[in-house]
Amino acid sequence: GAIAAREPGAALHARLSRAGGRGGGYGAGAVTDIIDDDDPRQHRLALDSHPELACEVGLILSAFAILELMPMRLLAKLTALPEGEAEALSSQFRSFGSRISMLESLIKAKNEETPESLAAAELISRLKVCAEIRNKYAHGLWSQVLLNGKNCVRLTNWLPDARTSVACIINETSIKHDCATLRETIHYAINYSWITAPEVDVQ
Repeated sequence: GAIAAREPGAALHARLSRAGGRGGGYGAGAVTDIIDDDDPRQHRLALDSHPELACEVGLILSAFAILELMPMRLLAKLTALPEGEAEALSSQFRSFGSRISMLESLIKAKNEETPESLAAAELISRLKVCAEIRNKYAHGLWSQVLLNGKNCVRLTNWLPDARTSVACIINETSIKHDCATLRETIHYAINYSWITAPEVDVQ
């Protein structure tokens, strides 16, 4: 911010391009893409150049907002509590992960292999996968990189130790696949009341 205020846009762009070209940080593609030539105060994001990916990210976040309601509804179903009471109990567990852990403990304590408990376990498994997908896109760092001469988008996530990162190239096929996973889980959850076993294919 302080550097940007002192340098004209074109000069700053050129300087950062040279710095990025020496292999620092995320490379020239990532650095120069977020700098506006005419106004250094205007920063472009990596996804500005890829609206189709930005749209899918929005759909993933929107879909997960629906799935966040499912632990409470599943708790009501497993305990026969009214939804209001299940919501009050579920709200004591602040994170999505802690609510999922609570449901896993409940199923384990019930120690049943009924169609309902099997379907509940399947739903919980799917919800855990969806949470990982959502967190990947919501908390990752997006950047533009050159790969084999092609402009690509890279998503970098940090592991729990906060020192190790994992990066992957995101394209329209991969992100649509992840979005489809959340959509299928919503469909499974909505139809949960008449699912008889995890292997049932709900149409």
